[in-house]
Amino acid sequence: MKELISRGIRIFRAGGVIGLKKAINSFVDSGEARYKLLGLLPYSRNVLYLYIQLGHLILPNRYTDADPFKILWIDPSKVTESTDTARYQLRRFGKVRGGNWDQRTDTIAEDVVYQSFKERFQKNRSWKDTEYYTNMQSRIENNKHTRAGYSISALDDYFAEFDDLYTKIESDGYQTQQSLEASDPETTRVKNMDAPVPQMNEIGVCIGRNGNLLHSYRGKHRLMIGKIANVDSVAVQVLTRHQEWQSVRDTIRYSKSSTLDDEAVERYQHHPDLNDIL
Repeated sequence: MKELISRGIRIFRAGGVIGLKKAINSFVDSGEARYKLLGLLPYSRNVLYLYIQLGHLILPNRYTDADPFKILWIDPSKVTESTDTARYQLRRFGKVRGGNWDQRTDTIAEDVVYQSFKERFQKNRSWKDTEYYTNMQSRIENNKHTRAGYSISALDDYFAEFDDLYTKIESDGYQTQQSLEASDPETTRVKNMDAPVPQMNEIGVCIGRNGNLLHSYRGKHRLMIGKIANVDSVAVQVLTRHQEWQSVRDTIRYSKSSTLDDEAVERYQHHPDLNDIL
């Protein structure tokens, strides 16, 4: 915190309010702030785990029975749609929500990031010729915030990291954030942009009413690379489950399997979210 304040004062003196805003955005987007301010809280992960488990006992329609931080290994090609987590408030671990959010989805194959990654890694085009790059370049030229920073040189470095990531995943397979933190903690924590600690920053998915996996919020670039590089599996964490899917979990867990017909049992028996209870 002292580092953030002192840095802000220095930049404010040099560049005023705009400079201070840039410094704060840069500090937060690096993952550094989240780790320093939240990641070191004692037992924060365990407290959240107990909170969700207690929530399920009291309000089973709003909280899951599953370990909220468990990792599922899935074929990335099976994730074909994404859902708007901000609009439908789906970003919190362990939540259960009803409604039609799982039916209002976007097709990943049509996503600008996915299309740009395909152009780069399958057609060997320059990043500068992709829509993803030009969109971010336009924001920088209009002095708007981007995760790459506020300069074209920073933007080039940002996209160069995707080249390195693709090569690494293609050659070594997908590694969990915990594994990466163990081997290179400083780099992993700085690049951890979407969660308090890397162990909570795997690719995020939500599970719809029929058990369909929808990309959700975290790890978008990693998922796209996994799909394009044709890796066998990637690690994901479930953020929100649909109430109807949670009902399937509850039915199986509490030995009420007779209420599921044979077709449902056959359909769900290999679902990765049910491995812990089947």
